Amino acid sequence: MKTDDFAPFIGGKFQYMSTGAAAGDVTDLGFGVEAGAEYFVGKQFSVEGSVGFGYGSSEYKPAVGASSKNTTLGTRSFSMGANFYF
Repeated sequence: MKTDDFAPFIGGKFQYMSTGAAAGDVTDLGFGVEAGAEYFVGKQFSVEGSVGFGYGSSEYKPAVGASSKNTTLGTRSFSMGANFYF
């Protein structure tokens, strides 16, 4: 494995989603960091993997009854992929 073919990366994520319906409203909020690496097998082809850590919060407010909230802190995502460059 040559170091010229190896490309580490870092990034950030932010997510906000709000949905409403007759049954109630849902609001999701999340943010975190992602780190990974890409290895070029050839000039136009690579494989990559990454892992993300962060914070997430989801709140449900029903039309009738008590609301609930779920909060998480930790590993938020894990991915592997293959890329082809034109």
